[in-house]
Amino acid sequence: MKKEIITSAKTVEAAVAQGAAELGVDVSAVTYEVLEEAKKGLFGLGAAPAKVRVTYIEKPDEVALSFVKTLLADMELDAEVAMTDTKDGDKLITVEGANAGVLIGHHGDTLEAFQYLVNLAANKKVKGEKREYVKITIDVENYRAKREETLRALARRMANRVLRYK
Repeated sequence: MKKEIITSAKTVEAAVAQGAAELGVDVSAVTYEVLEEAKKGLFGLGAAPAKVRVTYIEKPDEVALSFVKTLLADMELDAEVAMTDTKDGDKLITVEGANAGVLIGHHGDTLEAFQYLVNLAANKKVKGEKREYVKITIDVENYRAKREETLRALARRMANRVLRYK
């Protein structure tokens, strides 16, 4: 997601720093375009501040994390959200909380839909922007590991049944 702000200050550097502070990011993470250079004037008369457009493009994982936090806040769920890297280079967002189970749904249907929406939000490209695709996986209350174990047990039971009844 692209965030832009136009700021003015006595110097271009000060205007960029002010814009980065208003966007809540580090100065090194923003790009800027000088709209007007600062003018000193004569004895302070006719002086004009520098005017710059400061732009910050959020990383996909930041967009995904803020999307999840916003959705949980809108649903009035009190849950902890954490993001970690997986061994594949993908991102894993874990949600832990008292009522977070409503995000799972029947056999994980709601969780899959939620994950799909998070991936759409994270990988949405702005015109002219080049960005790498990142896969986001959502896990609520360690559901994925529990579901995997349930399916493995089912497969073992079915294999034993096949061997028993040929």
